[in-house]
Amino acid sequence: MSATDHDVELATGLANRIVAVSHGRVQSVAMIGSRALGTATAGSDLDLVVLVEVPAHVPPWRGLQESAERQRIQQQVGPAPIPTDLSVRTTDQYAEAADVLGGLEWLVKHQGRVVFSRPLLRPPRVRRSRAEVLRDHVSTWVDHAVAGVGGAARLASTVPRDSLALSRLAMERALNAVLVLHQVPARGKRLQVLLEQVREVEAHLASSLSPVLSEDRGHVSAGVFVGAVIDHLMGDAGLRASMTSLRRKLAGASREPHGSGQS
Repeated sequence: MSATDHDVELATGLANRIVAVSHGRVQSVAMIGSRALGTATAGSDLDLVVLVEVPAHVPPWRGLQESAERQRIQQQVGPAPIPTDLSVRTTDQYAEAADVLGGLEWLVKHQGRVVFSRPLLRPPRVRRSRAEVLRDHVSTWVDHAVAGVGGAARLASTVPRDSLALSRLAMERALNAVLVLHQVPARGKRLQVLLEQVREVEAHLASSLSPVLSEDRGHVSAGVFVGAVIDHLMGDAGLRASMTSLRRKLAGASREPHGSGQS
């Protein structure tokens, strides 16, 4: 399947508005996600990734710069015709990560639909190795999993249904981290499907996670589940420092519901 003409028209119109307020810095705009793949439903967001070209001497962009540029674009462009999820990366970041599964850059190259593009003004400056990009991707997925556990813990006593949904999302993100480490594309988003894929590359880990999943104790199970994935990833020397930090963060996240000490 592929993007519908209507979705391409929506994305192109919004891309042109973005280019108009970006002072010549936008190199390309790509649509990703369900609307790019032609699998969108009526309620699906429009996912756009904007690649901007910055001077070669500018330090590498990270989260703060990306967020600031996204907010600037959103404020100047104004309301989109449909709910839109906008992300910003530099052309340098794209060159580093386009062939490493796990980030937006890979999605742009391998599944995206480009709706605006102009030639590069300079060759991209690649500062990180493939291995460094991969470690960053894995750590980001685990960080999101830890955040999901914290969110589920906070909602456990007040909105249990949302807490359970966040618990499952946290576990899905943890499994995605393992698949990203092995550069295996996920075949779906469902927890059981992801677990079976992990079994194909890390059978021992999957076997240890299955009993935790069957307990179905909401954020408590999610905390144990994500913790087991973190402990497993610590076996990779390149990930040990970031996983140690995330293990401490998980301990704090699991205790968040009103300081009750639940874990």
